[in-house]
Amino acid sequence: MTKRKLFAALMQGVDDMTAQRQGKIKLRSNDVESKPVLEA
Repeated sequence: MTKRKLFAALMQGVDDMTAQRQGKIKLRSNDVESKPVLEA
């Protein structure tokens, strides 16, 4: 098994979100429809 660089992957995601907010890049996004809560 190879060792994963989890912190580096998280920081890359944060950097990508920052760039998206600044309008530098476009990230893929999905809209999710909320469903009503079922009561038992």
